[in-house]
Amino acid sequence: MTINIKNHVNQIHYCFYGFLQDKLLNNLNALELKNCKRYNLYL
Repeated sequence: MTINIKNHVNQIHYCFYGFLQDKLLNNLNALELKNCKRYNLYL
């Protein structure tokens, strides 16, 4: 379904920028990293 695909893409987008923001703040969020790995977005 289109909505599900859109949500999937938004999750990856949020994960990517959430990870970068946390890394810049030197405060990695375990949940964000877990979500990144779940979406195969290894940074």
